[in-house]
Amino acid sequence: MNKTKPPVLRSETPTRTYPTNTANQNVPRDTFLVAENVYMSGEITKTYYIDKGGNMWQICDWTISKPQPVSLSVLCRLTLDTERQISAKAESWYRNGCKWS
Repeated sequence: MNKTKPPVLRSETPTRTYPTNTANQNVPRDTFLVAENVYMSGEITKTYYIDKGGNMWQICDWTISKPQPVSLSVLCRLTLDTERQISAKAESWYRNGCKWS
């Protein structure tokens, strides 16, 4: 019996990704990037990041976009990491004075 899985839409499949840079001009330089998702066939890029104060944000790449707060549970869903893993990576990033590549 041949069972085929239904196709999975890109927006339904979070990708475990921690980008090292972004083309999104609305993201403050050298913040800890958590994830970046592309929607509408590439028209919209939404970037998720954590600032030096530990605040979590999401922002689109449109010029009128403003940062919107995002919860840690959303970041966990996007990365498939736990809250502790995400927090530890962000803390390490800032402690080591990392910069975008």
